[in-house]
Amino acid sequence: MQHIQEDGDRVERALPGVDNTEVASLRRYTLAKQEVTALTRAAKQFFEARDARKAAERCQALLVQLAEDRINLMDRTPTTKNCIVIKETAIR
Repeated sequence: MQHIQEDGDRVERALPGVDNTEVASLRRYTLAKQEVTALTRAAKQFFEARDARKAAERCQALLVQLAEDRINLMDRTPTTKNCIVIKETAIR
């Protein structure tokens, strides 16, 4: 928790008025997104090793969306911290 506090202090200096709860929430979201990215990268490598081109391409498309922040991770069950849903954001 100390790490989040340190990040909170840094964010507080950059964004006065932001409380540590918001910072902690953003930190959890960032860590979840990084985990999804790592798992997607691993899946892409798995599919590439098996010449599953379409699946590897879909993983790459998902990685691009994650990098461009066009995907929102949503916790649909507030009491279950390990359950995360990926929601693609439509591009218009």
